[in-house]
Parts: sequence; C-alpha cells; structure tokens
Amino acid sequence: MSLIAIDARSIAVFSIFIAIIMSSTMVYILRARKTFRGFGVWTASSIIYCFGQVFFSLQGIAPAWLGIVAANAIMILGFQFILRGIWRFGESEPGIAIDMGIVAYVVASQIVF
Repeated sequence: MSLIAIDARSIAVFSIFIAIIMSSTMVYILRARKTFRGFGVWTASSIIYCFGQVFFSLQGIAPAWLGIVAANAIMILGFQFILRGIWRFGESEPGIAIDMGIVAYVVASQIVF
C-alpha cells in the first residue's frame, strides 16, 4: 500500500488552476450575457483570489512577507470583493472605507504576529 503525500504547495497550485478556469468562465459570462448587479465584482474577486493563491504557493521560495502577509492580504481583499458584490446585488452599498479598514486590520495583524 502506498501513501501519497500532498503538501500545501500542491494544493495551492491545484487551486490556482481551478481559479483560472472559474475566472475565465466568469469573464466569458460577463462579456457574453446580461448579468445581474454584482457579478462583475464577483468575477474580479475570483481573479484576485487566484493571485492570492499564487503568492501562497511561493511560501518557502519567496520571502515570508510575500508568501504569507501578501498572500493573506490579497485573499482577504478577494473575500471583501465577494462581500462588495453581495452588497451591490442587494442594492445596499456602504462606503469603501469598511473594506479597506478590514484589509488594513488583517495586514497589520499579520505583520505584528
């Protein structure tokens, strides 16, 4: 019986491929069809998430601030775009200061700890 060892980098690379396929499909739908409010922001969030996974996969190769802090900040920004898309879909959009405040808090806590 052989055991297959899967490390975090392999999972991140596979996740990048999935995010590329998902982003490509969403961009096609955004261009080819009439979509509802917030769909463009969700498309942007999937692209941002893909970049976050790229930085995450660089852990151990790149400096720690790039592989950990930048990856987490970019992924949190992607999740904030999902939230922004939900707000836009629901036609209630608070100011962008909330989004940037959350991202700044996460980056600051990553740097401190």
